Amino acid sequence: MTTILQINSARAFARRPVDAARRRTHRKLQQSNPGATLVKRNLLADNLSHLDDATLGAFFTPADQRTPEQAAINAKSEALINELQAADSVVIVALLYNFGISSQLKTYFDWIARAGISFRYTATGPEGLVKGKKVFVVSARGGKYVGTPN
Repeated sequence: MTTILQINSARAFARRPVDAARRRTHRKLQQSNPGATLVKRNLLADNLSHLDDATLGAFFTPADQRTPEQAAINAKSEALINELQAADSVVIVALLYNFGISSQLKTYFDWIARAGISFRYTATGPEGLVKGKKVFVVSARGGKYVGTPN
């Protein structure tokens, strides 16, 4: 059975065009993939912390030396990576904030980019270890920028 991971970029406030993009994406995925398992990841609800000393310390501390707090941080990161690994396809609903992706989406990438787990260093540079995925990015914005058409 096919598994699709829909990663919904966070929003600080409700905007109709943005909410519509999420709903439309979800509906289209269901319609075009009958029988597929659709897993939704809501980055606003996840409330992942931005990388700080505690998080980085947890990521780089060997498993047998971690405090309970560090073990919890690693478990959360590894659950996100396992969810990504289990998906056949990934749909990222990336909303535009100040001409870039949301800080929540960037933080999600920080939590899943783990040396030795989701990528590794090689003699020719980094190599991704999450392979065989089709990734689609749906981009939306919730307003009109000065000097642009509606």
